[in-house]
Amino acid sequence: MSPKIRALLEPYPSVYLGHINANEVEEVASKFLIFTVPTMIMLVEQKEYIRADRFVRLERLEEQLQQIHSMYIQNEE
Repeated sequence: MSPKIRALLEPYPSVYLGHINANEVEEVASKFLIFTVPTMIMLVEQKEYIRADRFVRLERLEEQLQQIHSMYIQNEE
């Protein structure tokens, strides 16, 4: 899943991708209430905007990214 998400994020250089193994860092799973893998969470200024887990639909994820990116860019101008 990671290579697909990396490719999806290429048009968004201001979006950073991190990968955490919740089995190795259990505090992360606890803090973000992660009960299944994979779980993808997008945070903007420490606020959760997108959460996708188990069966991540890349088309829907791309739509959400476009919406958030356009809103965030408009607010900066």
